[in-house]
Amino acid sequence: MIESDLVGIELPTGTQPLLQVCTALLQVEVNIVQAYPLFVRPHGKPAVALMVDNIEMALETLSGKGFTMITEADLSVES
Repeated sequence: MIESDLVGIELPTGTQPLLQVCTALLQVEVNIVQAYPLFVRPHGKPAVALMVDNIEMALETLSGKGFTMITEADLSVES
């Protein structure tokens, strides 16, 4: 078993939301290693989890550009 840190991002509204996320990361030269769709959507919006090569830079860049981050707590299901 391998545990990896991921960046959870709520996709913005508008056309080509994943392209907006990828462009923001490309501008600061953060590489996306793997991408996963999230089926649990905390705010009812589409979301993805990304494995990146520089998680700190990715988090700083995406939050600085106004993207909504999703945390592990956002994904927990209350009974």
